[in-house]
Amino acid sequence: MQEDIVITGTELMILLNPKNLMKVLAGLSGLLFEKIDSAMPGNGAVPSNGTEVKAAPVTVPVAVKADDLTQINGIGPTFARRLQEAGINSFRKLAELTPEYLKEVTKAADWQADPAAWIAQAKALA
Repeated sequence: MQEDIVITGTELMILLNPKNLMKVLAGLSGLLFEKIDSAMPGNGAVPSNGTEVKAAPVTVPVAVKADDLTQINGIGPTFARRLQEAGINSFRKLAELTPEYLKEVTKAADWQADPAAWIAQAKALA
């Protein structure tokens, strides 16, 4: 059952006083946030079917520091840049790839590079 609230002229003037108005607004916003907080999952909020709502786990990506791929014999700044543009920024990632893929990504000619040797060195450094 809902009750009607009746405010007289004097009460309205008191409420509209700037000092009192700020207090009223602060109180109302506090009530609003209490309602929102109590309805958030994990705060014991229970939907109408009676089961408690559980928040889903959140996976946060961890930043991995890029390895200096130029430490590998045969990979210079140009090949390192091309590898990084393809998302290959660590010895571990490089070690998992095939020579054919590396040759394609780096756009290396047969006489320019030995991707199989890069893979062997990356495995040792990973």
